[in-house]
Amino acid sequence: MRYAEKVGHHNLLQYHRGNADERRRIFQSLFTTLGISLKGASFLDLGPGYGDSLDLAREDGATCVEFVDYDPYVVVFNSLKGYKGHRFDYVVGKGLTPLFPNKYDVILSKGSINADAFNRKEPGMILFPAWLAQVENLASARGQIIICPTFDRGERMSGASYHVCRDPEAFRQSWFTQILLENGYKTLFIEGFNETERFPFTFFKKLG
Repeated sequence: MRYAEKVGHHNLLQYHRGNADERRRIFQSLFTTLGISLKGASFLDLGPGYGDSLDLAREDGATCVEFVDYDPYVVVFNSLKGYKGHRFDYVVGKGLTPLFPNKYDVILSKGSINADAFNRKEPGMILFPAWLAQVENLASARGQIIICPTFDRGERMSGASYHVCRDPEAFRQSWFTQILLENGYKTLFIEGFNETERFPFTFFKKLG
C-alpha cells in the first residue's frame, strides 16, 4: 500500500478501503462450488487485478502462486506482496507461450479477456481456439481451468469498470461459447461469484 500511495494509484487505494474478506469470499464461493482444493496446488491467475484471488490461493495452501498482467502497477503491486508475476499482453503476439507448459493445477481468468473482441477476431489478437490451446498447454495433468470473460462497453457499465453482457442468449450461441463447449467446458452460473450482467457465465474444465 505504501507503493500505491507513492505512485498515487487512486483506484487501488480506493479499492483497498473496501472489505477484503468480502472480496475473497467471491473467489471462495467459486472454488467451493467447483470442489477445488488449493492446498499444495500450483495456481495461475491471468489478469489478477489487485490480487484477491492470489491472496486466497496462498492462504488456502497453494505452494506456487503466479500471475500474468500487462499493467505495470498491477505487476509491481502483486510482486511486492510476494507473488511471481509475468508482465506481457497474453492475447496478442506469442500469447502465453513464454510460460512453462504443464505446470499449473488451477488456472483462473476472471474479467481479463474480452469475449466480444475474440468473437470479432480483432486484428492483432490471437484467434480464440489458439489462445485456448495455449491455456490448456499450461495446465498440469490434473489441471482445472476457469474462464469468466468480460464484454464490450456498450451503452452501460455495471460497477466501477466491468462491462455488461448485453444479450446473454446471443452470447450462448456465439463462436466464443461454441469453441469452449466443443472443447469440453461446462457453462455454469455460480452464486456468489457470477453476476447476472457483469459476469453471467463461468466456463470450467477439469483435465485428466
